[in-house]
Amino acid sequence: MRFFSVLLLASGCGFFGGSSSGSGGGGAGAFPGPPSEAWSPSGAVDLYAVEPNIAACEPGEISQALRDAALSDFNQIRALHGLPLVTYDPEGEVRVQATALMICANVKLSHTPAQSEHCFTPEAASGASASNLLLNAGTHVGEPGLMRQHLMHWLIDRDVANLGHRRWLLDPFVKNVAFGLVVGEPIASSQFKPVLGAALQVIHPQTQPAVGMERAFVAYPFGDYPAELVDESWFFSFSVIANKGERKPNTNIGWDDVAVTITASTGTPLKISQLEASNEASITAGVPNVLKWKTSGVQKGVQYHVVVSPVRTGGADKTFEYDFRLL
Repeated sequence: MRFFSVLLLASGCGFFGGSSSGSGGGGAGAFPGPPSEAWSPSGAVDLYAVEPNIAACEPGEISQALRDAALSDFNQIRALHGLPLVTYDPEGEVRVQATALMICANVKLSHTPAQSEHCFTPEAASGASASNLLLNAGTHVGEPGLMRQHLMHWLIDRDVANLGHRRWLLDPFVKNVAFGLVVGEPIASSQFKPVLGAALQVIHPQTQPAVGMERAFVAYPFGDYPAELVDESWFFSFSVIANKGERKPNTNIGWDDVAVTITASTGTPLKISQLEASNEASITAGVPNVLKWKTSGVQKGVQYHVVVSPVRTGGADKTFEYDFRLL
């Protein structure tokens, strides 16, 4: 197979000035229904309302169907975790569509692109600094109009050590999002074609509190969870939301003595490996704390009970417990 795929997570540097309340479906701050009813992803849709012209550096415009799919599928992933829903930001889309064009034209990802890059604009640079980025080429382009295909790259976050894309998707405080996508013949040389560039805005001056969250954590996977959204050979993760009012205070989590146990409904324990934790004061990777680990032996249809303990938060050691089942 002739392809490559590259991810680059939102950096948070040099975000555009001003703000937008956003519009469209989704209702920021609303909370979803039961997780079992939360995953009904969109099918493949048309890509554009206005076709991009890569050679002329014209970004075009994504279709309303793709716009709707981006918001719907993103919110469905958040619903699986009981997170507040997000709203679409039309002004942000102008920036991330220009970013997607620049990625495709140059066959390159950067949160701080040089002005010498093909199709560079201030809007493209602003979008690049505020977004999860994706570059696919060759057969890995897959079905560009299938929105969940792009979201799955960021959610699984294969080979991204700090799981930053996943943590942005599952950050309770994200409020306004936008999506851009361009696929076609790049300006720069590439042995793999076509090339797809995509950008998902996750950083915005406006955030939302998570005060309506039922739980004080975000776990992946969680509850009855679509197996297609998990790479069982990669990291599972857990983040504490000790402060539901804002993101920054959630950097102060004590992981020094933490352990994770996973037990199948049959009573069989799973092996845990590569257990690592971090708090990121810079907050460049979504929710600013994460515990990650690998496990083996997870079977579809089997319920597992997870215990994470002790976790130091609010001056006390706490134990967190939850179940998951891949379906």
